[in-house]
Amino acid sequence: LKTMSTDEEQARYLEDSLKEVQKQAFYMKRAMDGDSLKLALDHATEMIRELRTNLLTPKNYYELYVKIQDEMRELEEYLNSLQRSGRSMVEIYEQVQCCANVVPRLYLLCCVGGVYIASK
Repeated sequence: LKTMSTDEEQARYLEDSLKEVQKQAFYMKRAMDGDSLKLALDHATEMIRELRTNLLTPKNYYELYVKIQDEMRELEEYLNSLQRSGRSMVEIYEQVQCCANVVPRLYLLCCVGGVYIASK
């Protein structure tokens, strides 16, 4: 099993991951514009799943991580707007608990939890 890859392979792996993040972020934002929390969370989950890789070098993984964190700020702003409009953060927190994958669930719980704590 080959663990180290060439610069070209690394560039391709990173490009593929960033394209998927961009695509999922686009659909997440469309879902937020359509006020569909469930769909927005589904796309956020798919976007975060890109972090489940061992193909990237630490430098490229960090670049991917930073891009995802930038996109998650959009979700956080959306959650803040839901909270301000009276939506129950506990209900949203419980909805995120249904996410089947551990890594995306943790990121989403941190995002929702941060909005909830800030609202108190």
